[in-house]
Amino acid sequence: MPTTPSSHAMHNAMHSAPPTVHVSHAQLGTIKVRVGETLLDACLRLGLDVPFSCRGGSCHTCMMRCTGGTVPERSQRGLAPSQVAQGMFLPCVCRPQSDLRVGPKPPLH
Repeated sequence: MPTTPSSHAMHNAMHSAPPTVHVSHAQLGTIKVRVGETLLDACLRLGLDVPFSCRGGSCHTCMMRCTGGTVPERSQRGLAPSQVAQGMFLPCVCRPQSDLRVGPKPPLH
């Protein structure tokens, strides 16, 4: 029985690996973030040493800086406008929708 394109596409969708978003970190390398996974959870799953505490966006311990791409609005909620302008975001609540380039937050002066 011939396979129609639509049933072939459905088969591939059901049996392919879940899509991932690639996050390039200046110090940690490339991190593959699974659909629905936060950037922090992806880092921890890979055994990367990332500071964190609350995992809910309130302590800001895990804050990183986006240097390329667009982080979801929710990952900047609660940050000062100056932090948002610098590209700061919270990986514990960041579920990237597209590839990003990130790095650690700049040191305080």
